[in-house]
Amino acid sequence: MADPFTIRLVLSFVTGFIWITLLTILAERFGTKIGGAIAGIPATMVVALLFIGITQSSEIASASTTVVPLVVGMNALFTVIYIFFARHTNLILSLAGSLAIWGILSFLLVLSNWSSFSWSIVGYIALVLISYYFLEKRFNIKSQGKRALKYTAFQFLLRAFIGGSLIFLAVLMAKIGGPLLGGIFASFPALTVALIIITRLHHEASYTEALLKNFIIGGTINVVIFVAAVRYLYPVLGLANGTIVSLAVSLVAFYLGYHLIIKKMI
Repeated sequence: MADPFTIRLVLSFVTGFIWITLLTILAERFGTKIGGAIAGIPATMVVALLFIGITQSSEIASASTTVVPLVVGMNALFTVIYIFFARHTNLILSLAGSLAIWGILSFLLVLSNWSSFSWSIVGYIALVLISYYFLEKRFNIKSQGKRALKYTAFQFLLRAFIGGSLIFLAVLMAKIGGPLLGGIFASFPALTVALIIITRLHHEASYTEALLKNFIIGGTINVVIFVAAVRYLYPVLGLANGTIVSLAVSLVAFYLGYHLIIKKMI
Protein backbone atom coordinates (compact mmCIF):
# COMPACT_ATOMS: atom_id res chain seq x y z
CA MET A 1 0.00 0.00 0.00
CA ALA A 2 1.28 3.47 -0.89
CA ASP A 3 2.54 5.73 1.87
CA PRO A 4 -0.22 8.20 2.92
CA PHE A 5 2.07 11.20 2.51
CA THR A 6 2.99 10.09 -1.02
CA ILE A 7 -0.72 9.93 -1.82
CA ARG A 8 -1.15 13.45 -0.46
CA LEU A 9 1.74 14.72 -2.59
CA VAL A 10 0.21 13.19 -5.70
CA LEU A 11 -3.25 14.57 -4.88
CA SER A 12 -1.76 18.02 -4.19
CA PHE A 13 0.03 18.05 -7.54
CA VAL A 14 -3.04 16.83 -9.44
CA THR A 15 -5.29 19.36 -7.68
CA GLY A 16 -2.93 22.22 -8.48
CA PHE A 17 -2.42 20.86 -12.01
CA ILE A 18 -6.14 20.86 -12.80
CA TRP A 19 -7.44 23.69 -10.64
CA ILE A 20 -4.99 26.45 -11.51
CA THR A 21 -5.08 25.64 -15.23
CA LEU A 22 -8.89 25.70 -15.19
CA LEU A 23 -9.00 28.85 -13.07
CA THR A 24 -6.74 30.91 -15.34
CA ILE A 25 -8.70 29.82 -18.42
CA LEU A 26 -12.05 30.72 -16.82
CA ALA A 27 -10.70 34.14 -15.82
CA GLU A 28 -9.62 34.74 -19.42
CA ARG A 29 -12.96 33.52 -20.79
CA PHE A 30 -15.23 35.43 -18.41
CA GLY A 31 -13.14 38.27 -16.90
CA THR A 32 -11.28 38.81 -13.65
CA LYS A 33 -14.39 39.33 -11.50
CA ILE A 34 -15.69 35.84 -12.17
CA GLY A 35 -12.15 34.44 -12.18
CA GLY A 36 -11.38 35.98 -8.80
CA ALA A 37 -14.58 34.63 -7.31
CA ILE A 38 -13.93 31.13 -8.69
CA ALA A 39 -10.40 31.22 -7.25
CA GLY A 40 -12.02 31.33 -3.83
CA ILE A 41 -13.63 27.91 -4.25
CA PRO A 42 -11.50 26.01 -1.71
CA ALA A 43 -10.30 23.15 -3.93
CA THR A 44 -6.81 22.82 -2.43
CA MET A 45 -8.13 23.36 1.11
CA VAL A 46 -10.63 20.52 0.65
CA VAL A 47 -7.80 18.13 -0.26
CA ALA A 48 -5.62 19.27 2.65
CA LEU A 49 -8.25 19.03 5.39
CA LEU A 50 -9.83 15.86 4.03
CA PHE A 51 -6.42 14.20 3.93
CA ILE A 52 -5.75 15.14 7.55
CA GLY A 53 -9.11 13.71 8.49
CA ILE A 54 -8.52 10.45 6.60
CA THR A 55 -4.98 9.83 7.85
CA GLN A 56 -5.54 11.09 11.41
CA SER A 57 -9.06 11.97 12.55
CA SER A 58 -11.90 14.40 11.91
CA GLU A 59 -11.20 16.02 15.29
CA ILE A 60 -7.57 16.72 14.34
CA ALA A 61 -8.66 18.08 10.95
CA SER A 62 -11.11 20.36 12.76
CA ALA A 63 -8.44 21.56 15.19
CA SER A 64 -5.97 22.23 12.36
CA THR A 65 -8.19 25.06 11.10
CA THR A 66 -7.33 27.31 14.06
CA VAL A 67 -4.79 29.52 12.32
CA VAL A 68 -6.06 29.20 8.72
CA PRO A 69 -8.19 32.41 8.59
CA LEU A 70 -5.28 34.49 9.86
CA VAL A 71 -2.96 32.87 7.31
CA VAL A 72 -5.46 33.69 4.54
CA GLY A 73 -5.43 37.30 5.77
CA MET A 74 -1.62 37.32 5.67
CA ASN A 75 -1.76 36.04 2.11
CA ALA A 76 -4.06 38.96 1.26
CA LEU A 77 -1.44 41.32 2.67
CA PHE A 78 1.20 39.47 0.63
CA THR A 79 -0.77 40.38 -2.50
CA VAL A 80 -0.80 44.07 -1.59
CA ILE A 81 2.95 44.04 -0.98
CA TYR A 82 3.59 42.20 -4.25
CA ILE A 83 1.55 44.71 -6.28
CA PHE A 84 3.36 47.62 -4.61
CA PHE A 85 6.75 46.13 -5.51
CA ALA A 86 5.57 45.10 -9.00
CA ARG A 87 4.79 48.73 -9.79
CA HIS A 88 8.37 49.68 -9.02
CA THR A 89 10.46 46.71 -10.18
CA ASN A 90 10.38 43.48 -12.21
CA LEU A 91 8.53 40.22 -11.57
CA ILE A 92 11.41 38.35 -9.95
CA LEU A 93 12.37 41.12 -7.53
CA SER A 94 8.76 41.92 -6.62
CA LEU A 95 8.01 38.26 -5.89
CA ALA A 96 11.24 37.86 -3.92
CA GLY A 97 10.59 40.99 -1.85
CA SER A 98 6.96 40.20 -1.07
CA LEU A 99 7.75 36.56 -0.22
CA ALA A 100 10.58 37.69 2.07
CA ILE A 101 8.18 39.92 4.04
CA TRP A 102 5.57 37.15 4.05
CA GLY A 103 8.23 34.75 5.35
CA ILE A 104 9.09 37.06 8.26
CA LEU A 105 5.42 37.42 9.21
CA SER A 106 4.91 33.64 8.95
CA PHE A 107 7.99 33.07 11.11
CA LEU A 108 6.53 35.32 13.81
CA LEU A 109 3.18 33.53 13.53
CA VAL A 110 4.83 30.12 13.98
CA LEU A 111 6.71 31.36 17.04
CA SER A 112 3.52 32.74 18.57
CA ASN A 113 1.88 29.28 18.87
CA TRP A 114 -1.44 30.84 17.88
CA SER A 115 -4.36 29.01 19.48
CA SER A 116 -7.49 31.17 19.11
CA PHE A 117 -9.82 30.58 16.15
CA SER A 118 -11.93 33.62 17.07
CA TRP A 119 -8.94 35.95 17.01
CA SER A 120 -7.81 34.28 13.80
CA ILE A 121 -11.11 35.36 12.24
CA VAL A 122 -10.66 38.88 13.63
CA GLY A 123 -7.14 39.00 12.17
CA TYR A 124 -8.43 37.85 8.80
CA ILE A 125 -11.12 40.54 8.72
CA ALA A 126 -8.65 43.26 9.69
CA LEU A 127 -6.05 42.22 7.09
CA VAL A 128 -8.62 41.86 4.29
CA LEU A 129 -10.08 45.29 5.08
CA ILE A 130 -6.58 46.78 4.94
CA SER A 131 -5.99 44.96 1.65
CA TYR A 132 -9.33 46.20 0.30
CA TYR A 133 -8.41 49.80 1.13
CA PHE A 134 -5.13 49.60 -0.76
CA LEU A 135 -6.28 47.49 -3.71
CA GLU A 136 -9.58 49.26 -4.34
CA LYS A 137 -8.94 52.80 -3.08
CA ARG A 138 -5.20 53.57 -3.16
CA PHE A 139 -4.01 51.43 -6.06
CA ASN A 140 -7.29 52.02 -7.95
CA ILE A 141 -7.15 48.59 -9.61
CA LYS A 142 -9.88 48.14 -12.21
CA SER A 143 -11.37 44.76 -13.08
CA GLN A 144 -10.63 43.38 -16.55
CA GLY A 145 -12.94 41.79 -19.11
CA LYS A 146 -12.50 38.53 -20.98
CA ARG A 147 -9.45 37.91 -23.14
CA ALA A 148 -9.42 36.13 -26.50
CA LEU A 149 -6.52 33.68 -26.52
CA LYS A 150 -5.66 30.73 -28.73
CA TYR A 151 -4.29 28.12 -26.38
CA THR A 152 -1.47 25.80 -27.35
CA ALA A 153 -0.59 22.45 -25.80
CA PHE A 154 2.57 24.04 -24.41
CA GLN A 155 0.56 26.75 -22.63
CA PHE A 156 -1.69 24.15 -21.03
CA LEU A 157 1.27 22.07 -19.88
CA LEU A 158 3.18 25.09 -18.59
CA ARG A 159 0.25 26.32 -16.51
CA ALA A 160 -0.40 22.83 -15.20
CA PHE A 161 3.25 22.33 -14.30
CA ILE A 162 3.57 25.66 -12.49
CA GLY A 163 0.33 25.19 -10.54
CA GLY A 164 0.96 21.57 -9.62
CA SER A 165 4.64 22.05 -8.77
CA LEU A 166 4.16 25.03 -6.45
CA ILE A 167 1.48 23.28 -4.40
CA PHE A 168 3.51 20.04 -4.43
CA LEU A 169 6.62 21.83 -3.11
CA ALA A 170 4.66 23.68 -0.42
CA VAL A 171 3.22 20.38 0.88
CA LEU A 172 6.61 18.65 0.67
CA MET A 173 8.47 21.40 2.54
CA ALA A 174 5.73 21.56 5.17
CA LYS A 175 6.47 17.88 5.84
CA ILE A 176 10.28 17.78 5.75
CA GLY A 177 11.10 21.30 6.93
CA GLY A 178 10.86 20.54 10.63
CA PRO A 179 8.60 22.34 13.12
CA LEU A 180 9.62 25.86 12.12
CA LEU A 181 10.05 25.67 8.34
CA GLY A 182 7.21 23.18 8.17
CA GLY A 183 4.86 25.60 9.88
CA ILE A 184 5.88 28.38 7.52
CA PHE A 185 5.51 26.34 4.32
CA ALA A 186 2.17 24.97 5.49
CA SER A 187 0.80 28.48 4.96
CA PHE A 188 2.71 29.22 1.73
CA PRO A 189 0.51 31.18 -0.73
CA ALA A 190 1.08 28.67 -3.55
CA LEU A 191 -2.16 29.46 -5.39
CA THR A 192 -1.49 33.20 -5.34
CA VAL A 193 2.12 32.82 -6.53
CA ALA A 194 1.02 30.46 -9.31
CA LEU A 195 -1.62 32.94 -10.47
CA ILE A 196 0.95 35.74 -10.50
CA ILE A 197 3.50 33.79 -12.55
CA ILE A 198 1.02 32.34 -15.04
CA THR A 199 -0.90 35.56 -15.70
CA ARG A 200 2.28 37.63 -16.01
CA LEU A 201 3.58 35.22 -18.66
CA HIS A 202 0.56 35.91 -20.87
CA HIS A 203 -0.86 39.29 -19.83
CA GLU A 204 0.09 42.78 -18.73
CA ALA A 205 0.54 43.68 -15.06
CA SER A 206 -2.89 45.34 -14.79
CA TYR A 207 -4.62 42.04 -15.62
CA THR A 208 -2.72 40.21 -12.87
CA GLU A 209 -3.56 42.97 -10.40
CA ALA A 210 -7.27 42.80 -11.27
CA LEU A 211 -7.46 39.02 -10.85
CA LEU A 212 -5.62 39.15 -7.53
CA LYS A 213 -7.83 41.96 -6.24
CA ASN A 214 -11.05 40.10 -6.92
CA PHE A 215 -9.65 36.88 -5.48
CA ILE A 216 -8.34 38.46 -2.28
CA ILE A 217 -11.34 40.66 -1.51
CA GLY A 218 -14.17 38.40 -2.63
CA GLY A 219 -12.75 34.93 -3.13
CA THR A 220 -10.99 34.41 0.18
CA ILE A 221 -14.29 34.82 2.03
CA ASN A 222 -15.35 31.46 0.57
CA VAL A 223 -12.19 29.80 1.89
CA VAL A 224 -12.65 31.13 5.41
CA ILE A 225 -16.34 30.18 5.48
CA PHE A 226 -15.46 26.66 4.32
CA VAL A 227 -12.79 26.38 7.01
CA ALA A 228 -15.19 27.61 9.71
CA ALA A 229 -17.81 25.10 8.56
CA VAL A 230 -15.26 22.28 8.65
CA ARG A 231 -14.17 23.27 12.15
CA TYR A 232 -17.66 22.87 13.56
CA LEU A 233 -19.17 20.23 11.26
CA TYR A 234 -16.40 17.60 11.05
CA PRO A 235 -16.75 16.54 14.71
CA VAL A 236 -20.55 16.35 14.34
CA LEU A 237 -21.13 15.01 10.81
CA GLY A 238 -17.88 13.18 10.12
CA LEU A 239 -15.56 13.57 7.14
CA ALA A 240 -17.81 12.73 4.19
CA ASN A 241 -20.97 14.55 5.27
CA GLY A 242 -18.98 17.34 6.90
CA THR A 243 -17.06 17.99 3.68
CA ILE A 244 -20.20 17.94 1.52
CA VAL A 245 -22.12 20.33 3.78
CA SER A 246 -19.09 22.62 4.22
CA LEU A 247 -18.63 22.79 0.45
CA ALA A 248 -22.33 23.56 0.01
CA VAL A 249 -22.06 26.41 2.52
CA SER A 250 -18.95 27.67 0.71
CA LEU A 251 -20.71 27.62 -2.66
CA VAL A 252 -23.57 29.68 -1.22
CA ALA A 253 -20.93 32.13 0.05
CA PHE A 254 -19.37 32.11 -3.44
CA TYR A 255 -22.70 33.12 -5.00
CA LEU A 256 -23.44 35.81 -2.42
CA GLY A 257 -19.88 37.13 -2.42
CA TYR A 258 -19.87 37.52 -6.17
CA HIS A 259 -23.20 39.34 -6.34
CA LEU A 260 -22.90 41.42 -3.16
CA ILE A 261 -19.19 42.26 -3.17
CA ILE A 262 -17.23 41.51 -6.34
CA LYS A 263 -19.79 42.79 -8.88
CA LYS A 264 -19.88 46.13 -7.06
CA MET A 265 -16.13 46.71 -7.14
CA ILE A 266 -14.53 48.81 -9.86
